[in-house]
Amino acid sequence: MKSLSTVETHILKRKIEQFLEEDIRYGDITSTLLENLEVSAKILSKSNGIVCGIQEARIMCDICGVQILFSLNDGDNIQKGLEIMHLSGKLHDLLIMERTLLNIMMRMSSIATTTNEYVKLINQSKNTVKIAATRKTTPGFRLFEKRAVLVGGKGYSDTHRWSLDDMVLIKDTHIAASNRTIPDLVAFAKSQTSFSKKIEIEVQTAKIAILAARSGVDILMFDNMKPSIIKSTIQKIVTELGNQRIPIFEASGNITLENVSEYIESGVDVISTSQITFHPEKSIDISLEIMD
Repeated sequence: MKSLSTVETHILKRKIEQFLEEDIRYGDITSTLLENLEVSAKILSKSNGIVCGIQEARIMCDICGVQILFSLNDGDNIQKGLEIMHLSGKLHDLLIMERTLLNIMMRMSSIATTTNEYVKLINQSKNTVKIAATRKTTPGFRLFEKRAVLVGGKGYSDTHRWSLDDMVLIKDTHIAASNRTIPDLVAFAKSQTSFSKKIEIEVQTAKIAILAARSGVDILMFDNMKPSIIKSTIQKIVTELGNQRIPIFEASGNITLENVSEYIESGVDVISTSQITFHPEKSIDISLEIMD
């Protein structure tokens, strides 16, 4: 994973300061009962998986005046009992940041690990499909969750849309609310949108998918369609369009680790699932222990 730029670090720092403020409020009244000694602490993994949130931990330690003596890197494999970081600082500072630090690392590591489980299945198939996140993220925490997808994917994942202004994504609700046909709606979107923005349309049937493909969309999302139907629909579209530009094919809707292999073999280019960010299927537990 690439290191953060100065601007990216500043943005993350501002977010992390807000998280700390939420937890600290007017001070840690429990820690003040203890003598503020210089101590060391270990952050330990209690699960097997992929660690993520190291860069965030570094920023938090800098904010709280805690020194990092040792650290793994984002994307490293971890096993139960493995030391992830070794810290040194004032007892009060370590205790004040402990819960926020662990919450961030556990959430990001769970997402990274879950993403990596999907990627393993893709690699086993020797396919070039990418696993993508969705906008089903925790409000205020999207930056961290999307970054965890990239860390866990190790080159085989994608964040999808970061926000609504990333691209045009015409869903069934938009189609239902519009008085235009799909070809007219796509043409209107092209006339009203910058050339730099892709246009994607969500479809639930083979008939609508073929109609949308003829309309010249950039991305065709098969939503809640069976892999076998997706595969046959793609074959029809490729045959019909011939030398014309073929859209990117995306599968989405109730895709889990149990059924993703079927979608990998359906011929799509992208598989998007909210499972990796909204409800990670692999949970990572991490603890902090004061050493002296």
